[in-house]
Amino acid sequence: MIRRLIILLLIVGCEKTELNTDDCWNLLGYEEQSWGDSGWSNAAYVTYTYDENNNKIEYRFQTWEDSIWVNVALSTYMYDENRNITEELIYVWNGSDWMLNNYTLSVRFLYTYDVNNNIIEMNIQDLDGSVIVRMVNYIYESCNQ
Repeated sequence: MIRRLIILLLIVGCEKTELNTDDCWNLLGYEEQSWGDSGWSNAAYVTYTYDENNNKIEYRFQTWEDSIWVNVALSTYMYDENRNITEELIYVWNGSDWMLNNYTLSVRFLYTYDVNNNIIEMNIQDLDGSVIVRMVNYIYESCNQ
């Protein structure tokens, strides 16, 4: 039986801004451990980076190998003026450098929103922008009928 322990690390408060009038907390990372025959052992380590508007701009995933944390995946994010994610790129570590993820066919995710900031479209596009590989359209119904 495998048991998992997730330890939340490095939580920091953020200051009030025009876009954020309440106190908030940005999760900067967490560590995951698995229970085995010899007790708890490191499994995964995740860190996040934020911009001055408290938008998550980077997600980094690492695993524990030979007593060190090893890079596995990196996602970067871009936002519009309403703090909606407009673009996401996913990279994998090749042992010495970050490369665009071949699993996602070297694509980027592009998001479109309506005037109410609801996501209405997600395009998965070749990085050169020439071909849309997949398109997802979202449909909403008002809750206030």
